[in-house]
Amino acid sequence: MDEFHYGVTPIETWLKTDLMKSSRLGQGTAFFYDCKEVHYLITNKHMVYTEDPPRYPNTFKIKIHTNRDVVREVRDVEIPLYDENKEPLWLEHPHLIDVDIIALDMTEHLKGSDVIFRWTKDDFPSQSQVNLGSVVSIIGYPLGFYDSLHNLPIARFGTIASPYEVGFEGEPFFLVDSTLHHGISGSPVIIPRAGIHHRRSRARPTPLHTLLGVISAREHDPNTGINLELGRVWYPLLIEEIINQ
Repeated sequence: MDEFHYGVTPIETWLKTDLMKSSRLGQGTAFFYDCKEVHYLITNKHMVYTEDPPRYPNTFKIKIHTNRDVVREVRDVEIPLYDENKEPLWLEHPHLIDVDIIALDMTEHLKGSDVIFRWTKDDFPSQSQVNLGSVVSIIGYPLGFYDSLHNLPIARFGTIASPYEVGFEGEPFFLVDSTLHHGISGSPVIIPRAGIHHRRSRARPTPLHTLLGVISAREHDPNTGINLELGRVWYPLLIEEIINQ
């Protein structure tokens, strides 16, 4: 099952206080990514803070599969977002402040028995693979809806709505035409990997799909505020720029 839908996990954002009180602030999607033997969790920057409305969580809660043969076996993991000096533990893009992606080092939170597919830069697309109108999949947890018994996400489908090789309005993202909901934030956007039929290993299955980017905001008409049913997808190369800053 492609390591249970390509290493995607639901996120709950929480504010935990010194008084042992907790408040659930929101939900979204994240996925796992490897670079230089470091394991990262990738999601949107607006999952760690927003100013309007003001939300400042200090903890992520995610779920990780623990048994390849029994899909329903998972463990809950809590990830602090700040260190003991109240400094953020996540990484943002070093130059482009509007890029809605963060990377969070997950290495110390993982166990050898965890069953996780992790994306790498080898899974980025070639330009010739991506065409206007191509069908893509968006893997995540719309409105927190998913197969909670097996911790399996939902695949929504859409089409590429702006040329992939030219960032929309000169920005490092492209658009997809799809019905999107809250909770899908941070989802990987993927496309079938044409012509590749490698045998998959237990260590790291060769994905049947290519990682096109990370989805975030829904586009609205600036005059009327009407939802245009278009999603903003940040290029995957930005993940490498964030990690390697």
